[in-house]
Amino acid sequence: MKTHEEKLQAITADIREKLPRLKEISKGDFVKGNLIIGLSLDVYLVYSYIKEKVYEVPISEMSEIFEGKEPMLNDVLKWLSRKGKNAFWEFKVNCLGDLFEFDFEEYKFQKLAGIKWDLSKSFLKDQDQYLIDFLYERI
Repeated sequence: MKTHEEKLQAITADIREKLPRLKEISKGDFVKGNLIIGLSLDVYLVYSYIKEKVYEVPISEMSEIFEGKEPMLNDVLKWLSRKGKNAFWEFKVNCLGDLFEFDFEEYKFQKLAGIKWDLSKSFLKDQDQYLIDFLYERI
């Protein structure tokens, strides 16, 4: 049986694979505590807060240390929609964080009991075990 952390890593990797934009590095991103401030030719310009200095890091080296952006609610909903049995499988979250799945037989959204997104926490990595278990079953 996989641990919470192993399930989270598997889900995150699958989301990053299905949504390639999460693997793109852009200006304003943080990588290992450093701020990406720009791209010049074939190097990233990186600002280190610790050393208060700008460095040039080759693109090839950056891809080795950058795993990807952390998935957020919008990324998870988009990923879930791609995991459906048909092209129209759809999920949504209400203002309380309840997760709903569209039921095509009754033609309405059905609340998924016990599955919530804690809206006070933006990232998937900060969500509870029930949500992670639910998502892991959909890989």
